[in-house]
Amino acid sequence: MNKKIGFIGCGKMGEAMLEGMLLAEVISPEEIMVSTASAETKTKITTKYNVKGTLDNKEVAGFADFLFLGIQPAMHKQVLEEVKNHVKEDAVIITMAAGITVSLVENSFEKRVKVVRTMPNTPSLVGEGMTAMCINDEITDADIEDVTALLNSFGKTEILHEDLMDAVPAISGSSPAYVYMFIEALADGGSVMAFHENKHTEWQHKL
Repeated sequence: MNKKIGFIGCGKMGEAMLEGMLLAEVISPEEIMVSTASAETKTKITTKYNVKGTLDNKEVAGFADFLFLGIQPAMHKQVLEEVKNHVKEDAVIITMAAGITVSLVENSFEKRVKVVRTMPNTPSLVGEGMTAMCINDEITDADIEDVTALLNSFGKTEILHEDLMDAVPAISGSSPAYVYMFIEALADGGSVMAFHENKHTEWQHKL
């Protein structure tokens, strides 16, 4: 892919995406730039993946054809205000935070802008994620093809209507997590019962 990728923020999910793209070889390290809040994180990411790094969000915004916002929901308005005059004319802005709507991003700019809203899940950390995405009217078929290729590098992708996006975390994230907690509790209960049974058997043998 002959495009430049930018990450504003590179926490666990951002790093999983970055690593997936590099392992799948859909993009080369020299075509990626990340901005981080700390010099320590910047050094860690740039050293591990050999990508460009900066502490300046505006620098990444001016670099990227596809700009991923790997930041907390509460930070989006502030960061978008900071970078809005530095984003490339035809850049695609990609969110990955719960509750951040397409219109919120659009309204942060004084011009038409390409927006993709995504909701990846934690299996993306091991390359087996399921990412839901929705798009605005500015996104072209070519943009969809490129974004899908990037997202598929760490799992699979499904395009949805935005009305369904808020349900995605419950289905592919939060609810399965509660199921795993329930299974873990069953296993812990079984271990405790086995321990007490063994102690009881030892006591009988001593009689």
